[in-house]
Amino acid sequence: MTRRCKRSAVFSLLAVALSLLASGRVGATEFPCNIQNVHIVAEDSRDAILACEGAAAALSFLSAEGLDVATNITIEIAPSLTQEDGCSAAGHYLASSNKVVILPYPEFVRFKTWFRAPITHALYRSLVAHEVAHIVAIHNCQVENPTIQAQEYIAYVTTMATLEPAQRRLILSRYPGDGYETDQQMNATIYLCDPMRFGVEAYRHFLKKGREENYFRAILSGCALAE
Repeated sequence: MTRRCKRSAVFSLLAVALSLLASGRVGATEFPCNIQNVHIVAEDSRDAILACEGAAAALSFLSAEGLDVATNITIEIAPSLTQEDGCSAAGHYLASSNKVVILPYPEFVRFKTWFRAPITHALYRSLVAHEVAHIVAIHNCQVENPTIQAQEYIAYVTTMATLEPAQRRLILSRYPGDGYETDQQMNATIYLCDPMRFGVEAYRHFLKKGREENYFRAILSGCALAE
């Protein structure tokens, strides 16, 4: 009787393990990513794959813009964020430990929309790209305390630039505008009033002037968005 119960328990545990593997959930563990300096810790392999893709897109874009992307980055997919992040946050970064913390995709879906668009895998990847951009920007910054608009300009431009074209067109259509013209239009108040609109208009500014003027470099050296 005892032996039979033990065997039954073993088979039950095996069935649970196989079920978890089939669903992608295997407990918090490190997943391989095809980027040498990016490490991903997650419970679900599907989240890890999306996070790896988002990080790869961000690093490719930022490298093409002349930034050093060699710093080690850990991406942790956590079931919840800290209370300080607030109920509207889906991710954050910890500069002191080069860590990005992101909600799992099913939790992100509960937000229903992001940038006024329905949640998709593409938006989840861009969420990861946004936080990875923050880490990279910090490690390239020559200013001790960059302004919030300086930090968010780089992160949001990366978010928009790494989106799939169809998703990007949809978001741009939800935020009609012509993009910022001057640094004075990109200030902390404007950002805090509507971060998403700030991000879209910053991207439009980047398309018009930012790339030509090497605006990322100007921000990181303290020559742009410094006050």
